[in-house]
Amino acid sequence: MKEFLQFLESQSGKLFEQTLTHIHLTLLSVALAILVGVPLGILIARKQKLAGITLGFAG
Repeated sequence: MKEFLQFLESQSGKLFEQTLTHIHLTLLSVALAILVGVPLGILIARKQKLAGITLGFAG
């Protein structure tokens, strides 16, 4: 356990940087999914013929 805590202390800057990068990439991915998914969901809810094609492509 002591070695692990020493590792965290010695690598804290890099761990913090990598954590921020991970959070940034995750938020970017979620935002992109929302930007594509919500309008597409509204479209297929209004036009049932597109639902099968869209869900088949996405699935």
